[in-house]
Order: sequence, then structure tokens, then C-alpha cells
Amino acid sequence: MRLWIDGQCLQTPSRLRGIGRYVSELVRAIAEHRPDVELLMSFNAAMPDEALQAREAMSEFIDHDNIYVWHGATADGEAIEGYTAERKLDELAIAHHVNCLAPDVALSASPFEGAYNPTVPLLPNTACNIPIASIFYDAIPYRYPDRYLSSSPMKAYYHRRLGFYSGFADNLCISRFSQSELESIHPGVRSENIAAGISKDFLEAEKKALSARGDHGKFILFLGALDWRKNVETLIRSFRHIDGILPDDGLKLIVAG
Repeated sequence: MRLWIDGQCLQTPSRLRGIGRYVSELVRAIAEHRPDVELLMSFNAAMPDEALQAREAMSEFIDHDNIYVWHGATADGEAIEGYTAERKLDELAIAHHVNCLAPDVALSASPFEGAYNPTVPLLPNTACNIPIASIFYDAIPYRYPDRYLSSSPMKAYYHRRLGFYSGFADNLCISRFSQSELESIHPGVRSENIAAGISKDFLEAEKKALSARGDHGKFILFLGALDWRKNVETLIRSFRHIDGILPDDGLKLIVAG
């Protein structure tokens, strides 16, 4: 089977966040455990330096001859410029690019890319002859519009992209919760919980941490960004009351942001 993956999320700030990790680990897992799957990936020529870096990172798992670059005309993000004529044409251009590669299945790895940069993800449209699946991560802006959809262009961009999830051939959700979120927004939509787990790098780091823990004692570790949506304040407040649940044995809370 030939599987094409939209690699543009590895060119944007998403590459430094969970999205980049999920996509990279998915590619790694397929390459290591599914030799019957031929992987293809494409990047956006509008971000050349990032395309070269992403190509280098993915060449460990994908044959160099199967890594491509496509060219578009979009100059800026949809949440800035709106849904421009250039972006409309680029959505047809990337569909044509995928048709020419003729994979059996295409994966739109991050359909929300391009809010503030010129990336144009593959979205369901009549120009693409290939079945397209997506990855769905969360619906946080949908649930908290006052915090994330403060401007009219941002609101229009977000809801246009969210609407496309009803048109994908399948939607791969990173958790059971994200799957329930998608199903509540698009009742009856096709979805699968792929339960994106802990990456290989984290497992190796855990082994090193356990072997070097020494006299640090017992601790609870929060690892992640300190964004409002992570709710770290509640974690800290809750930890103050832990003495009422566990005996006082020197348990610590470590926050690594």
C-alpha cells in the first residue's frame, strides 16, 4: 500500500509541539512495523528552510525519492488574509500534486495548519481522486471561542477548517476524548481512536531518570507547556491538599514547563 502524508505540520511551529511529535512517531511506527506500507511525504516550497530541515528528519524513515515539494502561491495565513483566491487555487494545486503521486490513501496530518503562515493542507475537495483521512487532535478553540477566536478572520478560518472533518474518508483521533469531541461536533462522522501514546524518546528519558533518581524521593511530574488550557493552577492547588489523602512521606510536585 502507498500512503502519502501531508508533512507541512513539520515545517510550522507545530513541529515543536504535540502535533509534530504525534506525526513523527506515527511515521516512525509505520516505517518500523509495517514494511508492506510505502510511505510518501510532501512539503511546501513556500517555507524552504523548514522544508529542508523536515526532509532531513524524515529521511530516517522515508526513502529520499519518496519525499517531495509542491509549489503554491499563498503568501500568508488564512486567519490574517482570509480565504484568498491564492489559497483556493493552492487547495486545488496540492490535490493535483497528490493525484500525480497516486497513493492508495492520503493523510492530512494537521488540517488546521496555515492560520498564520502560508501552509495549505490537503482538504477534501472534488479535485482529489484519492481517499483522504485526517488526524483530529482537539476542539479547544471550539469550546472556548472567547479565548481563541477573538477576531472575525480567525473565527471564519477555524470554523471553515472544522467543517471539513465531516468530509474526510476517516478521522484518526489521538484519544477517546478527542474522538468524543469530534463526534459531538459532527454526529455520525467516521472516526477511529488511535490512542497516540508515549514516544520512544520519552520512554528512554524515563529509564535514565529512574536510574539517576537517587535520593530525590517520590515525586509527581507534570511535563508540558504552562498554557491556560493545561490547567496547571488546579494541579498546584490540589497538591496542597494531598496530605489528607496520602501519608506525609515527602512526596514532591515537579513542574517542567
